[in-house]
Amino acid sequence: CEMKEERDRYQKELEEANRLISELEVYKEEYEKVLAEWAGEEQKIQDEKKRLEEKSKELQKLTAQGDKEGFRKYFETINEDVAEEIYREIMLQEKQDTDIKNFIQIYENMDESAAARILSEIGEEKIQLVVEILLQMKKENASAILGSMDAVFASKITEKMAEALLKKQ
Repeated sequence: CEMKEERDRYQKELEEANRLISELEVYKEEYEKVLAEWAGEEQKIQDEKKRLEEKSKELQKLTAQGDKEGFRKYFETINEDVAEEIYREIMLQEKQDTDIKNFIQIYENMDESAAARILSEIGEEKIQLVVEILLQMKKENASAILGSMDAVFASKITEKMAEALLKKQ
């Protein structure tokens, strides 16, 4: 009698475990389906981003060349929303470029030992920020600042700068 009760209890636990496994399999299938849909959407977003970047480059090229006819034809081929988005991106990029240049000039106009001390204080935890600042500077200023830094920290920055430049190629 005791064995029968124990067997029945195990049977119920097994049935419950199988039911939970079935539920989990359904959730897993739904999760995988959502994941696949998300990956598809992510790819569409990446494709659209790439297309917009190419259009933006084409627009910037036409603008730089002053090609009014090409510029007009270009805008005839895209819809108004895309044109507006490209214009916003260009204006935002120009503002960011100006802001970055102004920020970099602060360090370029500073005494190199003072700039080196400040950038060293930023430290290794934010070394990428220091790298970006130095990469944006004129070579002469960046090298003078690096020369005024502690050799160990300067070598770490130099290594990160080289990595950043190699990634861009």
